[in-house]
Amino acid sequence: MAVGDFAGYRSSSPGFNEGSVDLYKRTDSGWVLHQRLFSPTPEHGGLFGRRVSLDAENGQLLVGVPKWSSFINNPGSPYFLSGRAYLFELNNGQWSHELTLRPTVPHHALNLGIDAGTFRHQNFGHSVSIKGDRMAIGASSALTLPPSTAPVVVGGLVYTYVRVGGQWTIDQIIEPPQIEWGSTWGSFGARLDLDRERLVVSGYSGTQGKVFLFHQSPSGWRLEAHFGSPLPGAGFVNRQFGYSVSLDGNRLAVGAPSWSCSNSTCPSLIAIFEKQGQSWVRTQVLDEINSQPGNGRGVFGTHIKLKGDHLLASLPGHLQSGIARGQVHLYKYQTGLGFQLQTIYRHRERPISAFNSLLGMEVDADFERGIMIAGDPNYHYSEPASPNGNGSAFGAVLMFDLSLGQQLTCPGSQNSAGGTGHLSVQGSLAASDSRLTLHASQLPPGKLALFLYGQSGLPYPIPSGGELCIRGGIFRMLPAGLTGDWGERILDVDLSVPREAQNLMPGTTWAFQVWHRDQFPGSPSTTGTTNAVEVLMQ
Repeated sequence: MAVGDFAGYRSSSPGFNEGSVDLYKRTDSGWVLHQRLFSPTPEHGGLFGRRVSLDAENGQLLVGVPKWSSFINNPGSPYFLSGRAYLFELNNGQWSHELTLRPTVPHHALNLGIDAGTFRHQNFGHSVSIKGDRMAIGASSALTLPPSTAPVVVGGLVYTYVRVGGQWTIDQIIEPPQIEWGSTWGSFGARLDLDRERLVVSGYSGTQGKVFLFHQSPSGWRLEAHFGSPLPGAGFVNRQFGYSVSLDGNRLAVGAPSWSCSNSTCPSLIAIFEKQGQSWVRTQVLDEINSQPGNGRGVFGTHIKLKGDHLLASLPGHLQSGIARGQVHLYKYQTGLGFQLQTIYRHRERPISAFNSLLGMEVDADFERGIMIAGDPNYHYSEPASPNGNGSAFGAVLMFDLSLGQQLTCPGSQNSAGGTGHLSVQGSLAASDSRLTLHASQLPPGKLALFLYGQSGLPYPIPSGGELCIRGGIFRMLPAGLTGDWGERILDVDLSVPREAQNLMPGTTWAFQVWHRDQFPGSPSTTGTTNAVEVLMQ
């Protein structure tokens, strides 16, 4: 997991917010910080980590730095605040800098006083995407079209790269398609997403926003389709159609959160497009009136993630008790009905102050493993003295389990970590997939935790503390292990083990639970338990 902190401070340079990217790795004892990356050419305010794209399967990380300038004290430099991107690769267990990328096409002369003939202020790295041997980088402020060639000034470029024989080279530089829209738009390349042979690019500034879909052909990337907002009335301001895009095969999701709309009743929406035959067709619109008490706006669709039959959509402005806390909604596709809301995810705890949080400013998921993450850059929490000299900090990433099975009547016992232990079942219940994971969390750190399974039953107390909801033969899943620093333990169930292969057969029902060591000061209890989850194997 990669997390950008584009306003963060390096501990060795107090007051110098150059940004960083944290790489986390999942282990048996939970998620641990694996490595922290800084810009290879550090500077103040470059926004290193403002955009990240992680291709974990191929050990590649692309980091956008849209405000980079190696001449920070020389605004006259042709590369002043032009932007950069850095490619990191995983070698022998460590991430290292492999390649530096920057814009190569200067601004055209537009008589607008915007650095014509230079690379300044191009926002190269405003969007990044890497998948296998291809990557794409947006330079959303590059001015490319003279006014005489279009009814309005549009701008932005997308640079695509391909790796051949281990070497990355520029594949193509894509300019905004010259299409008459009847309303202004711009910032081509502000958002993009790669998926196999397709590339989706949006420009969401202006009054509407547009989205373009390109297909890889022997002659390069060609325009396959283009989309505008499904809302009527071209003059309606600041819908920001294309503020988020997510592409998966023959299905595309486009968000229009109306962040900048001055009217609290501006609709926010996510449009779903599907390829049917030779054409792309809009098949569904998920929308929200975007108004709450006190003129609050949920800004539905600020960030989205589409994969197969699952869709994540964020509402970072959603109010809770009159204060923005944010939400993330999970949708699942149902034949004949389209995407239907399944689950709503929220903060578990309030921040230490009344600041608005922004849960869901970015979201991502691994639906096969059953994991979802949501960023909240405004979450306010206390910490020991931070590098910039204060005793609090902002920013958090929340991880949610996309849980399987049914919760039984064992709620989990109170433990010395201050909460109740929690167990979730993730991945797939299909025995043939061999992709079943048990995730224990909210446990005391550094304590022995053992996964158990058996037949479900009424809860009964354990003399040493906690209660079980398992009856009959109780099976212990090996190995036992200690919880990590954050009170987690994760077990990938090995269905090739003879006992588990014989027990966890398709059509059988089992209950899982975790027993753990613990010790309350002054309490005779020395153990505790999590909730119990019942599953039907398939």
